[in-house]
Amino acid sequence: MAKVSAESEVMIERATSLIYELREGRDQILKKYEVSDAEQFKDKIFTGALEEHPAYEDYLGFKILLSTRESIREEIKAFLQEL
Repeated sequence: MAKVSAESEVMIERATSLIYELREGRDQILKKYEVSDAEQFKDKIFTGALEEHPAYEDYLGFKILLSTRESIREEIKAFLQEL
């Protein structure tokens, strides 16, 4: 296995820390609305089980958290495959 530079180690550490923070944010939103995933969250909004405001705004933020987390995970994966 190739030696990882100090700069790369810092980048990986920051990225994994950000992934953790995004996951914690995701979990807080899921808990707040008592849902288990994005689909259930959306369904509760559209069926009226949740007030549209602020739930829909939180849903959009939730989707951004998921997308950002996945993007970072893919970048780390690609980076590690290059080593």
